[in-house]
Amino acid sequence: MFTFKTFLLITMAIFLLAGFSYPDVIHFKDGRKVEGEIISKDDKIIKIKTKFGTQEFPVEDIERIETKQTTEAEYQERVKNTNPEDVDAVFALIDWCKANNLDKYSRKHLKEIIKLDPNNKKAREMLGYVLHEGKWYTPRELEKMQAEAEREKKIAAGLVEYKGEWLKKEDVDNLKKGLVQHEGQWVTPEVKERLEKGLILYEGQWVANEDVEKLKQGLFKVGEEWITKEQANDVHSDWDDPWVLTSDCIKIKTNVDYDYAMLLLNEANLMYKMAKEAFTAEPSLQESLITIYVTSNLDGYKAIGDEIGAEKSSNYPVFYREDAPEDGAITVTYSMGTTENDKNFTRGLIRHAVFEQYLSRMNEKGEIPLWFINGQAAKWERFWSKEYISWSLGRLRSVGGMMKLSDYFESFTFTEREVLQGGFVCAYIESKDAGDKVKKAYEEALASLVSKKKINKEFGSLEKALVKEEKKVKAFEKKH
Repeated sequence: MFTFKTFLLITMAIFLLAGFSYPDVIHFKDGRKVEGEIISKDDKIIKIKTKFGTQEFPVEDIERIETKQTTEAEYQERVKNTNPEDVDAVFALIDWCKANNLDKYSRKHLKEIIKLDPNNKKAREMLGYVLHEGKWYTPRELEKMQAEAEREKKIAAGLVEYKGEWLKKEDVDNLKKGLVQHEGQWVTPEVKERLEKGLILYEGQWVANEDVEKLKQGLFKVGEEWITKEQANDVHSDWDDPWVLTSDCIKIKTNVDYDYAMLLLNEANLMYKMAKEAFTAEPSLQESLITIYVTSNLDGYKAIGDEIGAEKSSNYPVFYREDAPEDGAITVTYSMGTTENDKNFTRGLIRHAVFEQYLSRMNEKGEIPLWFINGQAAKWERFWSKEYISWSLGRLRSVGGMMKLSDYFESFTFTEREVLQGGFVCAYIESKDAGDKVKKAYEEALASLVSKKKINKEFGSLEKALVKEEKKVKAFEKKH
């Protein structure tokens, strides 16, 4: 039977077979000393291996040679004299090893003990093991096991790990959008700053609580003076001092009348909600809200386009700029007029503006194709109903008609023709006429916007599916 005694005897034998190692010290007649291992000696020369290499010395210069026992040699002697049946003696050997910096041997003997006696408490504890629920673990094993158990517990509770913290999924989603908390509510940093100043949002304007009554009376504050709406409209008709109206997610800067501006702000809010429902993911609002400039006429629109520069400003009534002075990311458009019909057209431009900026802000790495960004914007501007599809196709045909899809996807530019074609293609994708492969590719492309993974690949697959269905796309065009 293989016992601890047998095991220890075998171990001792191995060490004894290894032999002893005694460093030598040569004492010279002139008082010098050299330490090392004598490797050869004759009547005339003695060779000794030192830490500096092998050296030779004349025997006649040597007074005497001293041989000292090493710590390791003493250890081997102690192993030889230790009774393997005496547990206390074995532990005494282990203690001696530790006291003489021979930890590798003390640990070796301790491990040998627990191989034969896995529950030896003293040996386990000397090796640093911890007893937990009847089992022995190293501190690292226990820490890892407990951390994994805690992780599983938090996941089961619906929490998500985010930047080293475990939070509710909805809280993580809000943090990724750039939102911050204020009194238990998630708001943009800009809104939080205003709330902390004691301001409240009332019909597009941030005002002190005591000023709300003035607003309810139809008065507006310009500088330190309260004036009528008509007077305020006159002041803010100058683009150098426009209306600035905001909501939780939208900012409108405009020099149209206040009531008209509120109509556009409400339309923009509705479009933001629809974009959120359509794409699930949201852009970050940490730097600024979705900001839209609306000039009162085409001349004002062209002036802004000329001032800040934008390729699209010269050939379409809406353009996006991600680094405009003062406000950063903005979309610019203009009022078509003040009749009800004009206002409806302008609302369409607002829809375009929101969707274009919404997707452009999500396009941090440039992976969402521009035809899709502008196509979605144009779809919500012009192609969102059967009535408008037919009318908008007429405009598309008047500026050159549909391009071959493979050419269109490969070289999209900001022309009216290509923006309108994008709107029509997006309308087709979401219609009942689209084939199953296009619908599936579209679902996967939208999913990639949420996961932020394989965006290029999934939209590339959508483009290929559309090219293969080009006949169906043309048939859809003929229906309208």
